[in-house]
Amino acid sequence: MKLREKRPALILVDIQKGFLDENYWGGNRNNKDAEKTSGKILEKWRELNLPIFHIRHSSANPQSKLHESDPGFEFNENVLPQHDECIITKNVNSAFIGTDLKEKLDVQENKYGGYFRDNNQSLCFYNHKNGREFRI
Repeated sequence: MKLREKRPALILVDIQKGFLDENYWGGNRNNKDAEKTSGKILEKWRELNLPIFHIRHSSANPQSKLHESDPGFEFNENVLPQHDECIITKNVNSAFIGTDLKEKLDVQENKYGGYFRDNNQSLCFYNHKNGREFRI
């Protein structure tokens, strides 16, 4: 079965300009090309007309690079959402707590969606069938 027939969702989490300031986050990122790589994957998902979800973190701390008043809140230029793509704003570590992401995924035919978390340093999969996250 081809990828487009499985209809997997691409879930891009916290790929925001604020994470480009490596020193603010303690430095020593292990995947400095994560945003570019995510952008290439996003292009392929768009070519195949597959479901795409953009998740961004909104910090309650006005001094944070991820506060909505800071330019760092904006999506990274490599993964800018298009007008028809779903955007979800969260304010905790999980994209499933306090958002309607699970409900939106339930309408999709997909079984799994993959996404980066922890400042784009590890990959997780969401199991649509039982609503559980699996960290890789």
